[in-house]
Formats: sequence, structure tokens, C-alpha cells
Amino acid sequence: MSATRITTLTEYEDKTFPQAYYPGIGSNEGVNYCIVALAGEAGENCNKWKKALRDEKIDICGDSFTCTRPVDPAVTKRKAEIIDEMGDCLWYITALAREFGIGLEELANLNYAKIKKRHKVYNQLG
Repeated sequence: MSATRITTLTEYEDKTFPQAYYPGIGSNEGVNYCIVALAGEAGENCNKWKKALRDEKIDICGDSFTCTRPVDPAVTKRKAEIIDEMGDCLWYITALAREFGIGLEELANLNYAKIKKRHKVYNQLG
């Protein structure tokens, strides 16, 4: 494992959760806390995005995060804030997955299988 970078989801879990503490950890109260906290973090992300749309006129084009006018420091700052909130969402998704006894890599693989199945159905329709 790298000392400065995380290279797998399992490594992320191993490095971030030994010191994890939140109310009711390992119980229904912990599940409730994680769900509410995740919703709160997602709400913060939405609010930052709303402000980006309103204030910086940010658009999404393809895989890039672009602005309709020349990029200025406010856009760069807003992008960093949104990415920071996504990290907080990741932490609570990890906590919730652990409450359900599943690791992030297993969760990612289950979701990938679901997406592949859905994509196969869409291709058959098209």
C-alpha cells in the first residue's frame, strides 16, 4: 500500500475506517445515521452545484468540467468544493456499506453487473 495515494477501494476502507466513529456504529442507529449523513452530504453537493450554475454559468460537456466563459479562479474553487463534497459522500457510502457487511469493491462489482445487464437490455431494445 502506498503511503500517500490510495490505489484500491479496499485500501481506502482500510485506511479510513480504523478510526471511524459515528453514533450507533454497528446497529440500526448507525445505519440511520449513515443514510441521513449521506443525504446531507449529497445535499451540500447539490447546493454547491446550484451555485456554480447560477454564479459561474458552468456547463458539463462530455467528460470535462467547463465554463461558458473563460475559466476564472471562482470556477476552479467551485470545482474543488464539489469534488471535496463527493469525497464526503464516498466516506458515508463506505460507512453504510460496512453497516450492511459489504466492502466497496464488492458493492462496485454488484453495481457493475447491474449496469451491464441494463446496458444489454437497452441494446436489445435499440
